[in-house]
Amino acid sequence: MVAALITGGAVRLGQAMALHMAGRGADVVVHYASSEGPAAAVVAEARALGVNAVALQADLLPERHFIKHGHFPSNHLYLFAKKLP
Repeated sequence: MVAALITGGAVRLGQAMALHMAGRGADVVVHYASSEGPAAAVVAEARALGVNAVALQADLLPERHFIKHGHFPSNHLYLFAKKLP
């Protein structure tokens, strides 16, 4: 089984990569920061190709970016890889 995590997978090049991988039989995790609707559409299209697909919302900016610009994140993101359903 092959699975791919595509960062920025909801739009433009990321969308094309996610659907390309799905078309080749890979399960896909479609990461998005704020494009929930487009991410859901990519997931639906990937599932229609017969693979497992999920959308994952996450802000992947480094913590130092927030500190430099006067913001500090109230929580941290932890991603755990697990077998897709």
